[in-house]
Amino acid sequence: MLCFVVPLKSSQVSQSWPTVSRLFERTVKSLCRQTNPNFRVIVVCNEKPEIKFQHPNLEYIQIPLPQVPTTIVERRFDKMQKFLIGIRRAKEMGCSHIMLTDSDDCVSQSLAEFVVNNPQADGYFFKQGYIYKNNQKRIQIEKKRFHLYCGTSHIIKSDWYDVSDENLARIPKSISAERELPRDIRNLYYCHCYFADVFKSQGANLQPLPFLGSVYILGNSENTSTLDLKRIQSHKKLSLRGRLSKLRSYLFYRPRLTPELRDEFGLYDIKS
Repeated sequence: MLCFVVPLKSSQVSQSWPTVSRLFERTVKSLCRQTNPNFRVIVVCNEKPEIKFQHPNLEYIQIPLPQVPTTIVERRFDKMQKFLIGIRRAKEMGCSHIMLTDSDDCVSQSLAEFVVNNPQADGYFFKQGYIYKNNQKRIQIEKKRFHLYCGTSHIIKSDWYDVSDENLARIPKSISAERELPRDIRNLYYCHCYFADVFKSQGANLQPLPFLGSVYILGNSENTSTLDLKRIQSHKKLSLRGRLSKLRSYLFYRPRLTPELRDEFGLYDIKS
């Protein structure tokens, strides 16, 4: 059984709590559109979002906010702590695989079915995926490094997560710099760009997901990361060959956002 673990930021650090709630609602609707019912969604939050959507496979874990995170390091640390709480709950529920999921992304409705059909797999990283800027007519395909850009990009067998009391006791109560985290904790729960390599180094046989599994959604004011489409596409001065390659990428790797694609990922526009 696949479990999606979703950390949700507090209203106290949101620019617009109604916007955060609308973005989250789209995400959780997307998660719950799985074609196979063997999945769970665990949301770890400080307060429940202002939405009406409910689902029998959806569970909220509310925790107090120990301090209001103000820096990007503190916000990511808060997110990591929520991940750890959700992972522990997923393991208690007997979930075979866990997918850490950002609260404003969307996923393919085929993920749970794929996990059910591959129960012994150590896991997958999403080498390919979609990148979408809110309310655009086209969507970009990232072919090689999607898991380095997007946090919603790994499915890991739950056995590989160590959330024992002894291991979690190594984490400080708060941090002001990333170096204050034990390196293995940072690389497994804090910085998603390390996840695949670190699990592989520990012996996990992670494979690229054989289909595009999630949509990294940009263009809203509530992204924890400031990464944007221009930064992803940034290049130094290009040669003629490079410009032609970029044009080819625009034509072939930026398909129109069709109704079929919207349906697969539960992707709909949200007005700002």
